[in-house]
Amino acid sequence: MSFEYGIITENATEKDLVKAIDKCLDEFFSGKPGYEHYKKHQLRKHKNSGGVSYREDAIPWDYEYQYDYFNKPFGVFVELYPNTNDSGGKKFKVEGVTWNLFINTVLNYDPSEIAELANFILNGIPYKTVLIAEYAEGEERF
Repeated sequence: MSFEYGIITENATEKDLVKAIDKCLDEFFSGKPGYEHYKKHQLRKHKNSGGVSYREDAIPWDYEYQYDYFNKPFGVFVELYPNTNDSGGKKFKVEGVTWNLFINTVLNYDPSEIAELANFILNGIPYKTVLIAEYAEGEERF
């Protein structure tokens, strides 16, 4: 199970958004048994390596960079990426959405725990969010 959310940041900066999500990740995992080997629970910024969706209705998209977080013991991948590319095109045409947050269950872990993490992040950041898509197990994302 995977979720794609749009985040409406209005006048907040990218740095503020990343800091808010990092705080949620750290609060969610800190002190839980099994995650002690992680020194920090935070997003990492890197250049986008591209990727192709095999869905016929996929939205072609290209962006310079993204942030992600992978926690193998918990079975989650979190990706934050801009909704608008350098040429002004929007991946999702939802008014006000400036960033997209993708949360994915990996390695067949319990989807209810992933939903718990998603809710923790969405309720912990000071921004409005909108559910863009919920993907079933094995379904290609947009």
